[in-house]
Order: sequence, then C-alpha cells, then structure tokens
Amino acid sequence: MLVNHKSEAFLSINPFESVPKEETCRPMTTSHNSAACSRNTFVIERARTNDGFGDSNSVHYGQDFLLRLDPFSGLGETHYMHSEHVTPLAASKFSRNQEVVCFPSRNGKCLFQFQWPDVKQRFEAEGEMVKVDMPFCLRHVHTGSFLASDKIVYQNIFGGEYEVHCKNYVSTNKTQNLTSERKGMITGDYPLRRQGIENVWTLVCGRPEN
Repeated sequence: MLVNHKSEAFLSINPFESVPKEETCRPMTTSHNSAACSRNTFVIERARTNDGFGDSNSVHYGQDFLLRLDPFSGLGETHYMHSEHVTPLAASKFSRNQEVVCFPSRNGKCLFQFQWPDVKQRFEAEGEMVKVDMPFCLRHVHTGSFLASDKIVYQNIFGGEYEVHCKNYVSTNKTQNLTSERKGMITGDYPLRRQGIENVWTLVCGRPEN
C-alpha cells in the first residue's frame, strides 16, 4: 500500500468507473480506507532483468519498475499504473494536471522510478535499496513528472476520495543555483528546489497503528 503525505490517504483504483482510451482504463484516487484490500494493494514488478541490478529482488532508487494490480471482482485482467503527457483528451478530471490511470497492459508509459524525497541527497541515494516505511517520490519515466495527490475531492461509489495526478510540486523560494554553478559545486541539472509533500509517499506493509 502507498500512502500520500498531503492527502493522508492510500492509493486506490475504482474498478466500477472507466476512462476511455485506446483500451478501457480505470481511474486512480487516494482513499482514507487503511485496510488492505484488492483495490489498494499493488505489486512492484521489475521492468527488465538487464537493468544493472543483477539478481537482486530488492527495488532501488532510480530503477525502472511497474506498479501492478492483479485481477479481482469486476477487474478481469491485470492492470498497471499509467500516465502520459497532458492533451485536450488526456488530463486529470478536476485539476487538469497529468492524468494517472490503471491500464490493462504494460508499456513504456507504465514505468516509474523511486526517487529520494530530499533533492540535495537524491544523486547520492541513486542505486540504494528502497526501505519500507521511508518517504519517497515516484517519478514517471516517460514524462519526468512526479506522482502526486492533493485534497481535491473525487466523489465516486466509495464516497469522497482524492484525485491522483502527476505534477512536480516544488518550493517557490529562490535558490543559489547560479552561484553554486559558478563555483563548480553543482551542475545545471542538479535540482535544488524542495519537493512538495504532494509528491511524497510511503510504502505501508500492514495496517498502521493509531
């Protein structure tokens, strides 16, 4: 299970609502239901074996993976979390940000990576194993945007839940990028703006204690 730090709710799928694309997809939300069930329990699937991490069964920061949901109830086939660039026909329902759905087959738009939430330590954490109960960000490989949730109410058959989308939430304060680049301390691709809590998630194994 994945819990978002902004919405304080768990990533879930709604199998009773469809999103028309080239194949029928299902919308994703975050839900306050903290009990593990078929709609909020996902499998982390390695994207390929020749990714430089050998025979390790652990997932690492910067490693491509897919988030898989196995068939249940009205969901007759395996689905994968999927996103794509915003277009007039593809955008999240309320915020019109980058849409996130569950897609009934795997492809390049289903690839994600774990990223360390502190941008100042992100490069150093690359390749390290991801630990359960530690905060992280999920980067969509195809677009470079980060998985996010905010308290944007999404009413469905399960009640009031929250929208899930992809967007880079970063701090608006000024940083000393140019000064640090001139001194040779960083390069131009080094991120310095803090990641917003809308982009921060935690893996949960079992029901959290009250």
